[in-house]
Amino acid sequence: MAETETCRRYRLETVPGRFAVVGLGKLGARELTYNSDLDLIFVYVPSASVAGPVSVHEFFTKLAQTLMTTLQVCTREGRMYSIDTRLRPSGNQGALVSSLESFARYHAESAQLWERQAMIKARGVAGESALRDEVEAIVERFVYARSLRDDEIDEIHRLRMRLEHELAGDERAEFNVKTGRGGLLDIEFMVQMKQLRHGADVPAVRRRATRHALAALASAGVVATEEAATLEQSYAFLRTLTNRLRIERDQPVESIERDGYRLPALARRLGYVGPNDAVARQLLADYGKHRERVRALYGRWFGVPT
Repeated sequence: MAETETCRRYRLETVPGRFAVVGLGKLGARELTYNSDLDLIFVYVPSASVAGPVSVHEFFTKLAQTLMTTLQVCTREGRMYSIDTRLRPSGNQGALVSSLESFARYHAESAQLWERQAMIKARGVAGESALRDEVEAIVERFVYARSLRDDEIDEIHRLRMRLEHELAGDERAEFNVKTGRGGLLDIEFMVQMKQLRHGADVPAVRRRATRHALAALASAGVVATEEAATLEQSYAFLRTLTNRLRIERDQPVESIERDGYRLPALARRLGYVGPNDAVARQLLADYGKHRERVRALYGRWFGVPT
């Protein structure tokens, strides 16, 4: 039976429960940019008494699949969105949709530290408002139930280094602005570590967007004002560079060449003026300055060599 046909078999007034869509990542934090994926989780609550041609879980699975198909439709201008559901409970091994009960149980009993990080940005984005609020309350209790231990800070650092090694590579031919040394992930991991370290006692730092969280951490006295200002400047530069790169290449790319014919066009989109060689060199010099000062602060915050 086709997905839409399964949903049509129920009359609107007999939908077997409540349904909500939770956004994570850039969607949850309201930080979407060009060619951003949509990180989604689907949660439902079954009705007290249901009767229909399929089970409640199957109904909401088909509903989620139909929604994903609609969001990923290809038009003459290209695909609308790319959907990523790997942040759901148990990842690709788990069910596409979760009951609220199983969602709460998973995060109380089975979720890992990296999932606490990911859930910092979780936000209900569609579906019944009351259910969205319930999910967000579960997430907040999970994320900010307690402070991080020292060994958990070490674990976050190990994950960051693994992502740099596996995703950015050795960067001999190009720099990865997101996952490479001193990249956007350095800043995001720094901010998230401080949020998890202090969020249980300082509710003001429980912010989804990286910039908002960084400002809140500084206002609360958790991080030095001058360090927060440095990271804000570098974060703004790296985000702008990534946005312009994606516009220039019309793809969700994150890397720039150490040397190449494409650099001058990218530099000019960023406002650099002058001969091609000069603007390319200046762009790389500015990028290098930001990545090194970000990595220096990363080393200080995590207490590791840089």
